[in-house]
Amino acid sequence: MKIKISHFIIFFIISFLQNTIAHARLMVSPQRVDLDNVNKIQSVKLVNTTDEEVTYSVSFMYQKMTESGKYEDFTESELQNLSNIEKVVMFSPKRVILAPKQTQTVRFALRRKEDIKNFEYNAHILFKEIAKKETVMDLNKRNSDGSIGMKVIPLFNTAIPIKVSDSSGNVKHQAEISAINLNKETNVVSFVLTNKGSNSPLGNILLTFLNANGKKINTVQVNDMAIPMPLILRNIDIFYDDTKFDENIINNITVEYFSSVEGKPYTISSGSLQK
Repeated sequence: MKIKISHFIIFFIISFLQNTIAHARLMVSPQRVDLDNVNKIQSVKLVNTTDEEVTYSVSFMYQKMTESGKYEDFTESELQNLSNIEKVVMFSPKRVILAPKQTQTVRFALRRKEDIKNFEYNAHILFKEIAKKETVMDLNKRNSDGSIGMKVIPLFNTAIPIKVSDSSGNVKHQAEISAINLNKETNVVSFVLTNKGSNSPLGNILLTFLNANGKKINTVQVNDMAIPMPLILRNIDIFYDDTKFDENIINNITVEYFSSVEGKPYTISSGSLQK
């Protein structure tokens, strides 16, 4: 019996493997870049974890976040109205050749133009591996009169977000937490996070589970939760491990969205759910 696999499924598997391998082949630190009028320069460290020489091109990629937190491409009309990050950011090098286990940095710098005011740019920095040779994959071995093969050129890509603004670096974010819900069947705490300010908020989420006496049972923290403009709100789902505590005694859940300014922490927004 022959098993037929559609080309779409094969393409999905290849794409998934490429994205997974990319993170294993290249280590990137930090995982995001934030530039403003105070922090005008930031370096990103690239580490080749393989035993072979690899080459990566560095460029900007534009995608928008959906309310579910996933990224998708802008439409053609949206791209026409999108601010070009290349106008305010320069970086070097644009191509990185890494020997086995070698580390190199890419430097990003804000170049402020006098005619650009009150701006914010959100994009991604794309690190794209440049393949040295083609890898041939035969999907079906057939006779010469009907044989079909597929050539796959693996380009292992990874991307990190970059935000650029003309702020002074000490802007406090504004947001609102609403519609908190607990689903014990799926072990998920869900809520809506809405941007209430003029810039894209970035902070950490802390869930605190309390019993009827107000005693803390457990906490779950998720870092670097952003609402990149032009997105206004996000529907957040956070999974918790119910094996670490008895979820049947949960009487209250508090949700805190917090950040820091000049090293001093502050709460952007908070909310609670009474059971």
